[in-house]
Amino acid sequence: MLDADSVLASKQQLRALTSELRRQPRSFIQALMDAVHVDRPSEHDLDREIWGPSPPARRVRLAAAQNLSTGVARRRDVLETSLSRVAVADALGKSEQAVSAMLERGALLGLKVGREWRIPAWQLDPGLTTGVLPGLRELAMAYLDGVVSLSEWVQRPNSDLDGDTPRGALRRGSVDDVVAAARTE
Repeated sequence: MLDADSVLASKQQLRALTSELRRQPRSFIQALMDAVHVDRPSEHDLDREIWGPSPPARRVRLAAAQNLSTGVARRRDVLETSLSRVAVADALGKSEQAVSAMLERGALLGLKVGREWRIPAWQLDPGLTTGVLPGLRELAMAYLDGVVSLSEWVQRPNSDLDGDTPRGALRRGSVDDVVAAARTE
């Protein structure tokens, strides 16, 4: 049962989310709305003895709004550690057009903010000859949850990689192992 404090907290979260969403491009908002579209199962789809009754529509809407808020916050966190196309070009000693070509062919992964690309910094490594981790295109094709989720996953230790992070394994050249681990996610 919802009490007055939780309803007030939910309203405050929704106001903060609305404020944040107003700063996002329309295409981003549409993609998020598509991702959190909720089809409520009919009462006949679930075994009530196992699952209990379906949640009320209000609770479903609040959960969807919370998921949307979490998605916006995760994207914002990734963007905070991302670089502009110009900054990546400078870091790699390449032209902006070359960086755009890398984004187009999947040699770099990026997020659009308005009309600009933001490139998560985890992909870059000055210790590598190219300055960029190998296998990003293959990884993105295997890991289907998108750049935000991938940016989080690639920096967490992974038991399929003997406790190394996917980023660390890519740096060592273990592209096939990382791609295999991504397929199990």
